[in-house]
Amino acid sequence: PIPKDIFEPLKEFYGLSSDSFDEGNYMARACGEAKVLYFITKSIKSLIETGIQERVTVINSGVKGFSRCNKDCEVGYRIAQEGVHFVAPHMTKRKVIAELDDFDKCLQAGNVQISSFSESFAEQVRAISLGSFVVCLKGYENDYLKK
Repeated sequence: PIPKDIFEPLKEFYGLSSDSFDEGNYMARACGEAKVLYFITKSIKSLIETGIQERVTVINSGVKGFSRCNKDCEVGYRIAQEGVHFVAPHMTKRKVIAELDDFDKCLQAGNVQISSFSESFAEQVRAISLGSFVVCLKGYENDYLKK
């Protein structure tokens, strides 16, 4: 399990709901401040808890949920692209809802100036402090299966 001193700030910063977000589905390969926090399923977690890694070499057991952030930020981890679908539905903070035009601009290559977005989208982004956030297409904010 991830130590409380690492996970509690993440839960607060991203507004991860204690009712729906299961931090027990996250693990790290190393003790202490790990580079990556992996999302794992309950079945994989139960296999690891039986000590299977002592009998076989575990190469990959999950997807990156959070990656350590070395930049100046309130928390030490940013949301990883690989695992965003497992985090975003539980977020109550740092989630920007975008109309189709704004969402399309987010997917463009290179740097996109904030002035090219709609005023409502730009206001939401400006209100967020330094650190990672999630942009969700309106209508799909909490349903990662509708990608």
